[in-house]
Amino acid sequence: MDDAIKTKRGPGRPRKVLTGKVGRPKKQYHMIYNQNLPVVVDRSNIEPTSNEDPRYEEIDFVMAASEIPFSEAIHGADKDEWKDAILSEIKNQRHMGCRRQARSRQTDGTLDRRKARVVAKGFTQRPGIDFHDTFAPVARLSSLRLLVTLAARYNLKISQLDVTSAYLNGKIDTEVFMEKPALLKEMLQRIIDEEEDDHTLVKKARVMLRDLQGENKICRLRKALYGLRQAGRQWNYEIDKTMKRAGLVPTNADPCVYVDKNTRTFVLIYVDDILIISGNQERERQIKDVLSKAFRIKDFGLAKYCLGIQIEQNENEICLSQAGYIREILKRYRMEDCKPVLTPLAVGSKLSELHSEDDNEDTNFPFRELIGALMYVAVGTRPDVSHAVGVLSQFSNCYRKKHCTAAKRVLRYLKGTIDKKLIYRKNQDNLTCYVDADWANCEIDRRSYTGSTFILSGAAFSWESRKQRTVALSSTEAEYMALSDASKEAVFLIGYLKELGFQSLANVVVFNDNQGAGKLTENSVYHARSIKVLEN
Repeated sequence: MDDAIKTKRGPGRPRKVLTGKVGRPKKQYHMIYNQNLPVVVDRSNIEPTSNEDPRYEEIDFVMAASEIPFSEAIHGADKDEWKDAILSEIKNQRHMGCRRQARSRQTDGTLDRRKARVVAKGFTQRPGIDFHDTFAPVARLSSLRLLVTLAARYNLKISQLDVTSAYLNGKIDTEVFMEKPALLKEMLQRIIDEEEDDHTLVKKARVMLRDLQGENKICRLRKALYGLRQAGRQWNYEIDKTMKRAGLVPTNADPCVYVDKNTRTFVLIYVDDILIISGNQERERQIKDVLSKAFRIKDFGLAKYCLGIQIEQNENEICLSQAGYIREILKRYRMEDCKPVLTPLAVGSKLSELHSEDDNEDTNFPFRELIGALMYVAVGTRPDVSHAVGVLSQFSNCYRKKHCTAAKRVLRYLKGTIDKKLIYRKNQDNLTCYVDADWANCEIDRRSYTGSTFILSGAAFSWESRKQRTVALSSTEAEYMALSDASKEAVFLIGYLKELGFQSLANVVVFNDNQGAGKLTENSVYHARSIKVLEN
């Protein structure tokens, strides 16, 4: 652009120009240019700073005066004041770009339907101006499994609902502008031509098409469009109000699990996926009626597939598995024809950050992506791979060929056990916990690993496998720390079950295999020096 039409410095930090000479480096500022309409912020020669996203695109700002024509204001006697006003408006009333997103919705791993969506470029939003709070809770997977155990134990049915375009139900809490989506005019014209029976929709389409006439038009958002930083929070606010209006109370243990103790009905919400666990058909129908009046919902009947987890509901048992998700991972990493192995980690394997001369870095293998995929399997339905995934995840920034080979071994193990399931049955067993720990098994920092599993209705529903936070000086101390972590989870689950209305289940028996650690939990007289005495 011509330097003669520069106005003032634009917002943002300047880029330092290093010349190698003595003295302070020069600064290249963001400049705002004026070419009648629109006013453009030129970022073509500006390197992104810590406060800027490299995906920023050139953004057009359309400014108009309500009473004075824009061209007259920008070329009149008060043009400098108008330019200052434009600059102030740019700083405080920015509009975002948008992109079109096409994706497929999958159920059991096969194509269910194609879905297209307009997504706002929320990465251009500024905190405190374009959005405020963004946090929105989702249900814990352990909550899902706990409700499944209760459903199997008390003959409850699990129904599934889906909210169509859930985020669009959230009301925007700030003033946000966005550029016109591509093909918007064409789609509005198609609505006018094809939706003759829906007169209300056609009328709205005609009004919007009329308002879009002209080149310098942008959209003001009235609903929380997908991609906005606050969209998830606004949707959670709406669904929370609806659940309370239906007579359901959120639990303190998990705010996305709602309970009606009188009818033993529970609702679990994970963004737009809703599971209703109940044995009372009338109460279930009432909840669906309230939801259908507030949102557009799809009723899938008995739940079969949710959050990548297959749900099989039989007469006396409920099974959870991720066979379809595992097959997808195997296909993604071309391991669908691999040879299965019996263990996720090789017996006696010791992975460390130390590298040998023949252990070259395998930078072409997507190690981090594979660990992320395996992590969801480990926290979903496969506690048997939790330890292996936990061990491998600590090498995400320093992986070598041996780490990639170990990760592939987990895939080979999953290939041989792809049909393994968590099977919850109707029984009268009490809540049980099993705890164990090794001692200084990590060669990097000599910390121990803790493993714990909580079992109800015949299968695990809560588990953990991770490295301990401190170094244990003996096996007794390592086991004692493992018992401490398991006890915290036990206290949480006891309170959770009481909130759900199952006081009779709020008792847990914890098992461990170390006598010294067991005696320390029974007798508070022992102290830190007792650990060494007990082992002797």
